[in-house]
Amino acid sequence: MQRRHAMKRLGAAALLAAGGSLVQGCKPAAPLKIGFLGGLSGKFADLGIEERNAVLLTLERFNASTPLPSGPVQLLEGDDAQDPAQAQAALRKLAEQGVEVVIGPATSSIAMVVTPLAQELGLLLVSPTATTARLSGKTDALVRVCSDTAANGAAAARVHHAQLKPQRYAGLVDEANADYTQSWMAAYDQDAARAGMEKAVSLTMHSQRQPDHDALAAQLLAGRPELVTLCCSSVDAAALIQRLRQRDAQVPIAAAAWAATGRTIELAGRAAEGVVFEQYYDTDHQGAEFLAFMKTFAERFSQQPAFAAVLACDAARIVLASLQAGARRAGMREALVGREHAGIQGPFRMDAHGDVVRKLSFLRVQDGRFQSTGWAA
Repeated sequence: MQRRHAMKRLGAAALLAAGGSLVQGCKPAAPLKIGFLGGLSGKFADLGIEERNAVLLTLERFNASTPLPSGPVQLLEGDDAQDPAQAQAALRKLAEQGVEVVIGPATSSIAMVVTPLAQELGLLLVSPTATTARLSGKTDALVRVCSDTAANGAAAARVHHAQLKPQRYAGLVDEANADYTQSWMAAYDQDAARAGMEKAVSLTMHSQRQPDHDALAAQLLAGRPELVTLCCSSVDAAALIQRLRQRDAQVPIAAAAWAATGRTIELAGRAAEGVVFEQYYDTDHQGAEFLAFMKTFAERFSQQPAFAAVLACDAARIVLASLQAGARRAGMREALVGREHAGIQGPFRMDAHGDVVRKLSFLRVQDGRFQSTGWAA
């Protein structure tokens, strides 16, 4: 009798244990997390904030329309403030918080600093706008949805020569983001020389050291250029455009894509009229999904989206599609490279090194807004 009761107790205990396992097995998985790393404060914050907003909007739409069994995907933000030490600390924190992947960084100089750390942490960076050619052709912890600066600078020189027809030009780069600006201008200079353009003035500045924009404008114009080409942020481009226009109302001015944000127009005001900007996406695209994104972004954030928003949307889309397909932290790179992805303007291909080639378009400021020139490269 005692043995029978003992067996019953053992059986009950086994059922309870099994039941506990079943309950544990049915427990919902923890929500997936993705990180964002970009400059959300400091002088270059317009770029990082625009990218963060685009990622947030894309994530919200994904969670609403494509829910995962684990629940809504969560976004954790890291502010690099365009400071190497802060960027590394922010990336470590995101890794500790258990993100599967990080969208960012926004700038090339920060990408150079954090890519080796991301490799060490086993965490993939998917950058919307870190274009430095120094990271091209590498199998590392960074992939991106933008072309590199060598391709962009060379294409810009060809288009400027063909459309603006300068014989002499002056160029300026910001050394605060030298991994982007120097490689862009080096490629620009090389193709400009091939086209027969002479570089009359070559200047550098460091935007974090209170540059004298008026003195820089005077130096740029001293060589009597037929085109002034700027490779710097929106804040510095706006200041330089104003000073250049005060000294010469007619000289053509062109700027690299880094300055192609609404912040340049806002700060430069009427002085920005007629300035030409390189752009990383087709501004004339009429696809319904693209137009809906641009409209929703403008309404949600009271800001006209530019290249940073479009590329950040693509970065978020490919990350979320990979999560939906089952990719997680350890396999995220393999899920993205060597594949064609659905971008907001159509498919694009990421090669085995995580590099992408995109066509450039060009904008001119008219009536306080970016308008397509119809030029392309």
